[in-house]
Amino acid sequence: MPYHIVLLQQIKHLPDNALIIGFILCVIADVITGYTRAAFVRKTNSTKGLFGLIKHTLVLILVIAAYPFLCSLGFDWLAQTIVWGFVLNYLTSITENWGEMGLWLPPQIKTILVKLQSDYDATDYSAITGAKQKGDK
Repeated sequence: MPYHIVLLQQIKHLPDNALIIGFILCVIADVITGYTRAAFVRKTNSTKGLFGLIKHTLVLILVIAAYPFLCSLGFDWLAQTIVWGFVLNYLTSITENWGEMGLWLPPQIKTILVKLQSDYDATDYSAITGAKQKGDK
């Protein structure tokens, strides 16, 4: 079957894909919990909110464009792995937002999130990103 026909079929069936639907729901839930958290802790920032919306939109466009393309090339495993990575990232963000609002989280989840944050804070990413750490001059 010609490649463009396979690609069009992948695009046509995208709304029926449970993984894509779950991914989109995670993006929506992250936006909602993010804005709710900002209002809840009375710490809003329109620039940060706009940047977040642009970022979410770009991720949605990337996934919706790349997923059918990769699947039509026979790289279903790669397309699914990429989407699962984004889903896990969004679920982590949703959980962080939930916890920052002071809502109940299992103690094990709180411990994991605190450990991840302390590991991140202790790691020197400046060699990779070129960014300065807090306190650097």
